Amino acid sequence: MVVVPFAAETFARWIPPWFENRIGAAAEVEIAKALIPRGQEPFCRAQAGIAALDGLVARLGQAATMAIPIRVRVVDTNFVNAAALPGGRILLFRGLIEKANEPAEVAGVLAHEMGHVAHRHVLTLLVEQAAVSVFLGLLIGDIAGAAAIAAVATMAASARYSQPMEAAADAFAIAVLNRAGIAAAPLADFFECLGKAETALPAIFSLLSSHPRSDGRAARIRAASTGSAPAMSVEDWAALKKICA
Repeated sequence: MVVVPFAAETFARWIPPWFENRIGAAAEVEIAKALIPRGQEPFCRAQAGIAALDGLVARLGQAATMAIPIRVRVVDTNFVNAAALPGGRILLFRGLIEKANEPAEVAGVLAHEMGHVAHRHVLTLLVEQAAVSVFLGLLIGDIAGAAAIAAVATMAASARYSQPMEAAADAFAIAVLNRAGIAAAPLADFFECLGKAETALPAIFSLLSSHPRSDGRAARIRAASTGSAPAMSVEDWAALKKICA
């Protein structure tokens, strides 16, 4: 049984925050396990890099006035991607940071993923694409079910957002970046840059495969951008680049 989009969106609004957070925490672990060899630390832990990232997240969060706190971690893998998870969790992959030419590009991706969190798009897709019996089973108490959590993690990491969802996340990102004074145009540049290298990346781990492009998207982002301040200092950007060192 699959839930239709409208019913999924309605149902997602009723999911309690404590349960959403537990799903996100479990999915975060499963994604890391799927990408990182056993015995290797999955998350990047260089303190200066974490401090720089936390500062950027706090700045964006203040501009976004999020209802739930945002937690961002960097997974030590060269895939170029980012994933919004339930419970306000966002994963950046090391490859995305390495691919970015300037901090505003990372800020734009983060703001976009925060848009998916704010609109509860991930939960909506989980409800829409998962069997209701499985989802309710998790809610009742089978949260530790490895197969169910693995399925949730896979879906969250490769979520296929609809164009309306992407448009809403773009609009959210632009508004947040503008309020924070950060240029939104580099986000458009980053998406276009990734598009040129799309065929070289496994689809499930490609940012553009899970965030489909649409005609005029980059132009709309550039046209709406009003910020001009740097996303972070030169020193913080250098630290973020070395967060996995």
